[in-house]
Amino acid sequence: MDRIVERRDLLREQADGLRKQLEDIDVELDQLAVAEQVIARLLADDEPGNAEPDVDAEPDPLSLPPGMTVPHRRQARGVSDLPGEYQRFLELIAASPRPAAFRYVREQLGVPIAAKNIEGMRSKLKRLVERGWLIETQPGKFTVRP
Repeated sequence: MDRIVERRDLLREQADGLRKQLEDIDVELDQLAVAEQVIARLLADDEPGNAEPDVDAEPDPLSLPPGMTVPHRRQARGVSDLPGEYQRFLELIAASPRPAAFRYVREQLGVPIAAKNIEGMRSKLKRLVERGWLIETQPGKFTVRP
């Protein structure tokens, strides 16, 4: 019995470590996406025929803090401001007649059952909740915020 308890505790520790790693990876992916957008914008500005930016113009309401690729709903112009994967989440959940279970979303997207996939997807859905795009009506059940 002691060996089972020790093994369970070890596995929980490993799972916690993996969740933390996955969270760190998600943050880095968000940062890379921002860097990619900045570089694309800089390259576009270097193209001939592009006018100098108007320094007196109003700031872009979608300017996101470094590392953030999912804007808060209040800052966004619409769903199109979200990265593609997040848009797919919203489309699927919006099409559901009742709060969409995490499992339903995972199956509809064809995401394989693997801890890394499940935790990554779960953290993205939670991010949409934190940023005001979704409501988690019950643990693991989501609906689009009206």
